[in-house]
Amino acid sequence: MVKQRYQKYIQAFGLEEAQRASVGMYTDKGVRTPIDYYYPEVIEAQKELGLLPKDFIPPALSPRRERYLRIMLGREKPKSQLTEEQNRKFGEKLSELIRANARGDKAAKEKANRELDEIAYPNPAGQTVPPMQEQR
Repeated sequence: MVKQRYQKYIQAFGLEEAQRASVGMYTDKGVRTPIDYYYPEVIEAQKELGLLPKDFIPPALSPRRERYLRIMLGREKPKSQLTEEQNRKFGEKLSELIRANARGDKAAKEKANRELDEIAYPNPAGQTVPPMQEQR
């Protein structure tokens, strides 16, 4: 299926454009390569069709993206960052959020959202912004 996708691309845009696009996806500055381009079957299909050199090795991923790739390929199991108790509370609050959303209860929805944030991003002493928002 992956190979067929690239064959259609070659038919539509020509071999040279397909080669440029394939190599560029991995090497162009400012382009964040989608993680699925790192799947072994994608790289192999591109090599078989001549879109990538036979000895091509894609650039290394950041440790975080590398871990995500291993999880997506089933080579590593994701680990919850929440405790069992936090997972239970999170599930309850998520159910509340879904019910509030279905009822159209905006106040209950906002309250459940706030409580979900408090569970997912515990507020260490003195910290005013959840960690995920600090990274932006």
